[in-house]
Amino acid sequence: MNYEPLDSLPYLDSDPTDLERNQIDELIREELKDIDIDKQLHPSIDQTKLKISLIEGITKPINEEQNDNFTIGGIDMSRYSNLSDYKILQISTSYTYLKKLSNVLQIKYTNNQWLINNDQLKHNNELIRQEIVNKRQKIDEINSYRQLKQQEIKPMLDYLNNKWEESLNNNINLGIEILKLKTKP
Repeated sequence: MNYEPLDSLPYLDSDPTDLERNQIDELIREELKDIDIDKQLHPSIDQTKLKISLIEGITKPINEEQNDNFTIGGIDMSRYSNLSDYKILQISTSYTYLKKLSNVLQIKYTNNQWLINNDQLKHNNELIRQEIVNKRQKIDEINSYRQLKQQEIKPMLDYLNNKWEESLNNNINLGIEILKLKTKP
């Protein structure tokens, strides 16, 4: 069954065929071909903003990012490459020690944080899964109710449709009889 908005009773009417959908699309294209978008826009819309090229809008930020002088920052290791200088050697040693300490702490605490995050993720997934089940149940209940109501009203719709067709045929026959009477001398 299609879940597109259609003006129909889905449990009584059949789904539109591909041919019918193509005919509808063709009728829409036929209606839209004579519409000039520039003249149909509201006067308060700035026309110049709509003329910006999409390619230019996408490539411009990329070109700005490709700056050769761009650096991420951090420690400039070239300042500490001369290890013959005692002061530079002390600084390099302290940086190395701090890096080692950071790595040890990172391993210790990120593992715990990773486990905590995994538990939280499992919990969130279960909540989402339960919400999906609840939504599907509600949708099924609504669809069952709609189906029941449409099937309850089907005999009345059939009756009204037959009465309408009979009235239409009676009006046509009456019109034919009136024309026959008018044409008789």
